Formats: sequence, structure tokens, C-alpha cells
Amino acid sequence: MAKRLIIDRRVDVWALGVTLFECLGLQRPFKAPTRDGLYHSILYKDPIDIRICNSAVPRDLRIIVETALEKDRDRRYQTALAFADDLRRFRELRPIHAKAAG
Repeated sequence: MAKRLIIDRRVDVWALGVTLFECLGLQRPFKAPTRDGLYHSILYKDPIDIRICNSAVPRDLRIIVETALEKDRDRRYQTALAFADDLRRFRELRPIHAKAAG
């Protein structure tokens, strides 16, 4: 029996993370020459480090982007509000809630 994929609001958080990555890095977080290759990259590879695309991205903002793009849905921001809250904290120079991947 095939495993069913559960789609919930965290998919939207991931999509917002992709959009933020593209805005900051001026490229996509995953690259591949074919559509199937792109699907494989999204499912199994880590995104490109945003600092490779834009070295001016501060550490906390990199952590926010990485958390939004986390493959493990339980380690990703649970809501868009939590994602927005960390972006607000970053903008206000306050500590963010997200932690760098161990």
C-alpha cells in the first residue's frame, strides 16, 4: 500500500520560504536540468546555502530561510504566523525563535 502524503499549512510555509530564498538569492533554492531532477532535488537534497547566492544575508536570516525550507515538516515553522513573527523579530533586531540545524 502506498504511503499517503499529508498536505497541510506547512506546505504554504515551505512555498513562502522558496519565495524568500528567491528574493534574497535571485535564484531558486533547488536546481536540476529536468523536471524529474528538480522533483528529486526538492525531495532529497538540501537547498543551496543562501550565502552562496548572496553573501550579505545575515546569519539569523539564513536560519529563518533554512527553517522555512526544512524537509521535516515538524522542524519547519508550524504556521505562516510563526514564520512572520521570526521575520519581524529579525527586522527589529530581536532574537529569533528558529535555531540553526544541528
